Amino acid sequence: MMVTIGPIENNENPCCARCPQCCCEQMGCEYTPEDVIAQYGEISLPVVIRMIRTGDVMIDCYTDDDDNDTYLLRVRTVDDHFAVDMAHIAARCVALTETGCKFPWDKRPSGAKIVIPNPDDPGYGCTNAVPEICGKHSFAEMWKPYQDILLQGVDLFSDYIYSEHLDDAKQNGYSEHREQ
Repeated sequence: MMVTIGPIENNENPCCARCPQCCCEQMGCEYTPEDVIAQYGEISLPVVIRMIRTGDVMIDCYTDDDDNDTYLLRVRTVDDHFAVDMAHIAARCVALTETGCKFPWDKRPSGAKIVIPNPDDPGYGCTNAVPEICGKHSFAEMWKPYQDILLQGVDLFSDYIYSEHLDDAKQNGYSEHREQ
């Protein structure tokens, strides 16, 4: 069964910025196909290229118990130097600032929106707005219909190193994800 998320009411809370167990310290949040379509009107290779060139987005890989790979899009972390991540190592999200997420709510990936913070005990007891979505495998499942496009992105960006391209990306206007 394919799970869709749909609109999620803004649940931002200042407690997230001071959370000692912040999810954002472990990995960047996952995008859903719905997120991409809402922002770009479609899911296509040119859209994936545009998103990666912002310097904020990468192609991630989920490998299931049978060693099958499924690709998905997520916000990259400070330690993700390549645009394609085949072996995730926990690291801080590039969108995390001292005051919380740098993305405005309407540009934030669903992986971030579904977390409902617990202001009484930041980092503990946070809940999920969409209980059917539980972990990276749930997001990977949503991306299965788009594997041909993401595989093209993997081929194009498998050797793409962000530090070699970020200045060029900023000069060419690939920063629409960033809060202006």
